[in-house]
Amino acid sequence: MDRHLPGGGVLLEMYGHDLLRADAARRLPGLAPELVECASVHETMGVLARAVMDALSRADEEAAAGICAFVEGALGHPRAHGDIASAVALTFIEPATLQRTAAGRRLWDRLPERIKRLLGP
Repeated sequence: MDRHLPGGGVLLEMYGHDLLRADAARRLPGLAPELVECASVHETMGVLARAVMDALSRADEEAAAGICAFVEGALGHPRAHGDIASAVALTFIEPATLQRTAAGRRLWDRLPERIKRLLGP
């Protein structure tokens, strides 16, 4: 939450782990019990990554794409902390893993370019 400073300025809150985790739990309520236990943005991104892979294993490509859309929204938040991009690059889904299945390849094709760039080749 933004804080008004005594001198008249405003300290803007970054969109970091706590807000990301809360938004993820609200948008993806089935993951809320796991998300509440996450102590870092990397743990939260790991939960989201497992949920993407679980959705693909159930042939639920729309659920997987929805999680990726949530991640894209977090990256695009006007006050997104740099830790979110780092967690996507290091902890989110791996391109090689997606390429192993037809559903994964289709998801890769649908991923926003920003996520693809962070994930690498």
